Amino acid sequence: MGESLNDQERAKLKADAIKRLRNQVADLERSLELHRERLEQRGERLLKPPILRELFADAVRDLRRAGADVSDWYLRPPHLDKGQIDASTLLSDIKCVLSEVEQNPSRTG
Repeated sequence: MGESLNDQERAKLKADAIKRLRNQVADLERSLELHRERLEQRGERLLKPPILRELFADAVRDLRRAGADVSDWYLRPPHLDKGQIDASTLLSDIKCVLSEVEQNPSRTG
């Protein structure tokens, strides 16, 4: 990682990353709720552009830079379906990361 952050910079980086993840959760939940009936009727999944996975990965990297103990497993390449990612899978991953970070504030305060 190579860069040295002071406690204030780490706290800000962590807070910003958590805020971005919470915004992603809200957007994905809103989108899933909006399309739930149609998706259930057709037996389909809600697909979203892969950039959303990259935004998630950026937030995970920032959390790790801030000292949060988040597995690099979340940085794995996304599984694509017709060039898109599964919104429910992404939502689940984001919620897991948020839960880990909020339950283990560790070195990041």
